[in-house]
Amino acid sequence: MVPLTYYRYIRPLVHYLHRNVWQIPIYGLCILAATSFWWRGQPARQRIVDAHPAGRFVVVGDVHGCSAELQALLATVNFLPGVDELIMVGDLIGKGPNPKEVIRIVREMNGKAIQGNHEFNLLKWKRRGAPLPDPLEKIKDAYAATVAELDEADWEWLASLPYVLRLELPSSAGTVLVVHAGLAPGTPLDQQKPGVMVHIRNIDGEGQPTSDFDAGTAWAKSWNGPEQVIFGHDAKRGLQKESFAVGLDTGAVYGGALTALVIPRNQASPVIPAESHAFVSVPAKKEYAPKDKK
Repeated sequence: MVPLTYYRYIRPLVHYLHRNVWQIPIYGLCILAATSFWWRGQPARQRIVDAHPAGRFVVVGDVHGCSAELQALLATVNFLPGVDELIMVGDLIGKGPNPKEVIRIVREMNGKAIQGNHEFNLLKWKRRGAPLPDPLEKIKDAYAATVAELDEADWEWLASLPYVLRLELPSSAGTVLVVHAGLAPGTPLDQQKPGVMVHIRNIDGEGQPTSDFDAGTAWAKSWNGPEQVIFGHDAKRGLQKESFAVGLDTGAVYGGALTALVIPRNQASPVIPAESHAFVSVPAKKEYAPKDKK
């Protein structure tokens, strides 16, 4: 006697598979494609970047669409594609005149970059469906050029950027991390929050990370390593040189300068504190945007 469960469950399933077996590969491909797309949009927390043994890491501060200044800086350091490694500390876009050109230059040089707060905020807007005018009023006039210029390939590239890069250097040089705004002292790297890494400026009176420039003290002054951190984001303070952290945002988009820290791939001593000759700057051609008050 055939069990009742056969008629209730097994036979209908066999009949369904017999009629629809050709669809199973299609369902599988759809699931695989959807999963691939979802993961592609999730930035890795940390990526390791190497350079040619005879090359250098050229770590560039916040560009903000200032393509002419980026080209001038690369010419000044005699950047050699394929030998040197271009590293961007984030905020490639926003406020400045030529965001698409900046992305083109970086990608053409096979450069590496991390998300800054401007990429972070614009990508959140993009994921909402990118309505214009923006009903949440998150898209400021400073983003108009970026929104108008970038195509889907640009947006996908920005979405693929991690929050942290680690430079491959001899062990005697120590661990060198590149992050946009900074890290919360006392918090392990794998527990750092993306929102903190792209927005932090200070540590407040209660020991909490904050973007408020007037609350507490600069996070970099409280960073005691052992990781050495290269960051941007803080144009108001300009070039910062602390015991275990260096800030490279010298306000190019505000009429200041665009600054790079040049690190030999074979450097055998700690990178920070960096020697003065390791910093290279070019002046901005003009003021492209008013300086933030905060």
